[in-house]
Amino acid sequence: MRKLALFAVMLPFMLAPGCPVRQFEVEMKRTADGQVLRELTVWTSNDSGISEPAEEVLETARLAYGAIGDEDGKRRSFADTFGETLPADLIHEGLTNHGFVGTTRCPMGQVVTYVERMPGRNDLFALVAGAEELADIVTKVWVAWARQEPSLQREPEKLERLVIFLEGELRDDLFNIMLMGWRAVMRVSTLECSASDEDEVQEDFWQADYLAGVSYLVERGYFRPGEVALLREDGGQVALRGVLRKAAAAMGYGDNEALPAALERLRDPEAVEAAFEQGLTLIELSPEELEQRFTPLLPQILSTSTRGRVVWHCRAQPLATNGAWDEEKRELSWEAVGRQGCETPQLLYASWAEPDEAFQKEHLGRVMLESERLTKYVVWRAGLSDVQLNEWGTFIAGLRPGEELAERLKGFRFSKPTTMPSTMPAEPAESGGTPGAKLILGE
Repeated sequence: MRKLALFAVMLPFMLAPGCPVRQFEVEMKRTADGQVLRELTVWTSNDSGISEPAEEVLETARLAYGAIGDEDGKRRSFADTFGETLPADLIHEGLTNHGFVGTTRCPMGQVVTYVERMPGRNDLFALVAGAEELADIVTKVWVAWARQEPSLQREPEKLERLVIFLEGELRDDLFNIMLMGWRAVMRVSTLECSASDEDEVQEDFWQADYLAGVSYLVERGYFRPGEVALLREDGGQVALRGVLRKAAAAMGYGDNEALPAALERLRDPEAVEAAFEQGLTLIELSPEELEQRFTPLLPQILSTSTRGRVVWHCRAQPLATNGAWDEEKRELSWEAVGRQGCETPQLLYASWAEPDEAFQKEHLGRVMLESERLTKYVVWRAGLSDVQLNEWGTFIAGLRPGEELAERLKGFRFSKPTTMPSTMPAEPAESGGTPGAKLILGE
């Protein structure tokens, strides 16, 4: 309940020290037939060492691999081969991963693109709908509490003014501040991927997001300008005083008047919690039900209970990636985490080119297309029309190594000009051959 109360005013919370961490390691490599061999190992770690994976983690892996996995002490391992779509084999707070490996092929080689979203929420509509539902429930709770308060019942006109404030202004402000807080969390979780200095991330958050939220609340009358400096040390009490002050003003009380008795009691945070639980009872919703419905929306920045390592064993150095490349091991790796609520899911990506060495040696004498030039060649070839593709394929199939290879490449012309826009790489060249020929020759 206390966590949900903090959530309602968008104060993110972190895991307590010593919480169990669900850990995983994923290793992948391409097989000779172009499939992806994926191996997953899962376990749990805590202060006392390693323990068996949670049942939810095991069940997710079992469904993805169609097997119970191999036991290795406290660890459980799974392995299988997959095509373009990778398995949803990781889970965090009920949210799974999604990944794919796209391959664009041609006789000269292929370009491989790997993208995988770690467990996290990418349904922003559901996130906004959840925020709106929570704002509505919080409003109903306080309206229910207010209507049964004896001291407020004795002043029905002021009670109705309070209800109008709760259902209108306060509800909308709560919804807005949640969205602003979630936007901040999304930015922070994105910054954490690229920044090595935690202090730099926190300072950026303070300047760009925290102060923006504070400015909104000052503008709406919940904080006074002179209270801003108190927020870092006593933010909860300042916010509580601001809400009570706004509620009293809506009821018709002046700035210098004492709070009405019902609101005065709420200056005590424990009384606020008791009143909130009383309101939940009145709308027939238990604290446990409320937490079950909305805890999955809570951000958990700066810490996570699901984390691990993802490794790709590659034959070629990636052309683009947000992972770390180890030239000696010929592997690409990421430190991966699961995220929840409004935190931006972590995205892993890489793209690399794999030449078909046998084909190129047969027709060109050596590997002439690789890395970025092979990628450009594959893209150029994909832009050819069916007629051009047939002509180019027949021409390439007839090439053989020798002194005339370069001249033959430079002399090739399509029988018909391309009908595609002039910006397409398939446009015939005036001299020196087609763009494809120039790429092969390295010109």
